Amino acid sequence: MAGAFPPFHLYPLVLPAFALLYASVSVRAKGAFFCGFLWGLSFFLPLTYWVSLATESYLPWIALTAVEAAFVGLWAHFVNMFSRTLPAFLALAVAAVSWAGVELIRGLVPFGGFAWGFAAYPWADSWVGAVAPYAGAAGVSALTYLAGGALASIRRPSNLVVFICALVLPLALPAPGVGRGEAGFRDSYFAKVPRTDQEIEVAAIQGGVPLKVYNQGPVATASAHMSLGRTVKGADLVVMGENAGEDPRVSSSGLAGYLQIVKQNGPVLTGTVRYEDDHRFNDYVAVSSDGVGPVYTKQAPVPFGEYVPYQSLFRHLSPVMDQIRQMLPGKTPALLKVNTPKGNISVITPICFEVAKPQLLRPPVMSGGGLIIVPSNNSSFGSTAQSRQQLQILQFRAREMVKSGVQISTSGMSGFVNPDGQIESRAELYEESVLRQKITINNYVSYAVRYGNTIESGTILFTLSVWFVAATARLIRAGSGRPRANARNARPRVAR
Repeated sequence: MAGAFPPFHLYPLVLPAFALLYASVSVRAKGAFFCGFLWGLSFFLPLTYWVSLATESYLPWIALTAVEAAFVGLWAHFVNMFSRTLPAFLALAVAAVSWAGVELIRGLVPFGGFAWGFAAYPWADSWVGAVAPYAGAAGVSALTYLAGGALASIRRPSNLVVFICALVLPLALPAPGVGRGEAGFRDSYFAKVPRTDQEIEVAAIQGGVPLKVYNQGPVATASAHMSLGRTVKGADLVVMGENAGEDPRVSSSGLAGYLQIVKQNGPVLTGTVRYEDDHRFNDYVAVSSDGVGPVYTKQAPVPFGEYVPYQSLFRHLSPVMDQIRQMLPGKTPALLKVNTPKGNISVITPICFEVAKPQLLRPPVMSGGGLIIVPSNNSSFGSTAQSRQQLQILQFRAREMVKSGVQISTSGMSGFVNPDGQIESRAELYEESVLRQKITINNYVSYAVRYGNTIESGTILFTLSVWFVAATARLIRAGSGRPRANARNARPRVAR
């Protein structure tokens, strides 16, 4: 499964991975949790190796992997319970929806969740990603699992039909049409509001800052970005990464540097850290000829990276835990309204890992946000695939929300993504680079945005309800003394 994600990005591998998982947990009388847990370990261990670099210890990486694998094991346990009593196709369909539900649940808990490694992400720029504007990550993940589960016994005619239909369905869906000239469709189905397309030129400045330079402080980090920024002329909007430099609200020299760039272009968006008492805040700040502001403050700081829950307990996991100054969350939506030479625009600005939380992006889109900019600082992750994995998530968000997107990192990888989820251009890790791109900003609201909360809540509720019914039925069966199906008399539902 990990091979479907960066650095390999062999997305068809999702299907045989799911086939193996479903075949191993749906027909076994015992050990389904263990099989699911092992499958989860084999997936999350290679996927999240970068955690060990950021925390300077293997223990947090292993702990995170074990928690995520436990979700897969729990899902496998319940799939095993109902797959032995439901008709084969119904069992497969329930397993597919509940898989999407488990992804959503582990994206929320514990400590705010870890929405990484969703089965939908590898399909961002493929034909299956056409489902994204309609049903979001939950819909794409469920459809992917349905196809993978059917592949487990594709020799059966019924499963062959399911497999083909699951993969052909996305081709039958009308595309939103952004970039394809199908304005009639996208206006009728996605706009829902008066059309307000704007084209602006965005310059994204990647300082290529390695960790040793970043650790020297904001002045050293700002130096790389400012020198590149002074070479940019004529851009309508200039964007820099998370923690890219000095706070223009505090540093007069930092403000002067930003205003010099503004004088040659439009406003500058830059990341900085604000300190108050014993706490800190992760801010993304707009600087224009009118001064400093507006400001977005990160709403979902990363646990064990930007703050440590139960710090007195978890300091034993890694010495780094004691070095982390607690970061507090912001309270305002991830939306910055700025005035460019081409007019006023509304920019959606999830910071770093927040791009994996669509619930933080939907309100800004509903409020008119037309462009997704993801400032990020990936220097702690070395030369691993973390930054590319994050860019893959932005690809999916862009397609899901029918928006252009920009990932701008202080260290890399940065890139421009179109509304079809395709990367238009990118800068590699630790490369000093200025990327420029003309972008069409729109105020379209896709079905996945408009009904996204309902889709996700319904998927989670369905998953928990199925688990509750399966557990209750098992308890009733055990209390009545009815024999439990065993390996000898159990029918392999996956093959019917």
